[in-house]
Amino acid sequence: LMHAAIGIAGECSAELAQVNSRKNLIEECGDIEFYLVAYTLHAKIDPFAASLQIVSKELFTLGPLLLQISVEAGTLLDITKKSWVYGKPLNEHAAAETVGTIYALLDFLYELTALDRIQVQHLNQVKLIGPGGRFESGFYSDAAAITRADKPAGE
Repeated sequence: LMHAAIGIAGECSAELAQVNSRKNLIEECGDIEFYLVAYTLHAKIDPFAASLQIVSKELFTLGPLLLQISVEAGTLLDITKKSWVYGKPLNEHAAAETVGTIYALLDFLYELTALDRIQVQHLNQVKLIGPGGRFESGFYSDAAAITRADKPAGE
């Protein structure tokens, strides 16, 4: 669970803030989607059942939207840290609301950038387990994660 929370925080803060092309945006959003699914599966939460307090999307431009995604990712990391470090039960309600909020904010991002969640998820799957993918065998290994077969040398 902590791995997924760290992944979400890193992707939503550092990686998304440094996007330099549409292809890179799709890749980073795919990584976020991957970690969100991992988080919800491990936490056994339903972020789509949570009641969300989202500001109207008409109030968001790209900069503030990216900042809010980063803030929510940090909030999720903090919620998870309290469970991991202090041995407290995970606050499932807060985790579900926060993950749900990240999904809603990603919906806004996809609308602003004319992306489709299904396409983003599919391309991430191809990157990870498709032909020449990072985990082409379909199984995780540290060696494959380090080698990153899906990336051309030097990328």
